[in-house]
Amino acid sequence: MNILSNDKIRSVAILGGGPVASTLATLLARKGTKVGIWHRPRRAPLLVGESLVPAIIPMLQALGVEEDVRSFSTLKPGATFNLSEQVNFSFFFDQLSGGMPRYAYNVPRDRFDDTLLEAARKAGARIYDTAAKVERVAGTERVRLSAETLEAAGEFFSQPRI
Repeated sequence: MNILSNDKIRSVAILGGGPVASTLATLLARKGTKVGIWHRPRRAPLLVGESLVPAIIPMLQALGVEEDVRSFSTLKPGATFNLSEQVNFSFFFDQLSGGMPRYAYNVPRDRFDDTLLEAARKAGARIYDTAAKVERVAGTERVRLSAETLEAAGEFFSQPRI
């Protein structure tokens, strides 16, 4: 990250491109921060879906991706917890109180990740399909992007000040 004398963060390097990283990149880029995501796409041979909860729906809406997520997901009106082989606890989200949505989704993880990463790209984040190399700053516990990684990023980033 590059910090100016007034302590305003101007650029951020994010290592990894999962849901949290992509969401952070989208929100930062929308606020005018220069964001680079170093993400080496890896796919497990068997992709397991994710079971989202209603509290995630407002974030999907804020990111502008709920309609995309809905298009490849299964609507989930409730949840079941298997407490033991004999005991299950089920409830419907319409029983929730407060302002929570009354639904959620089961999503295929690969498509969910791709959708959030694309939202970050559309917001202005630069995606590097490779792992970043970092190096320790001598005498500190801080790390920074290696010269090799910065060079591969071209003009997008300049060497961060530490």
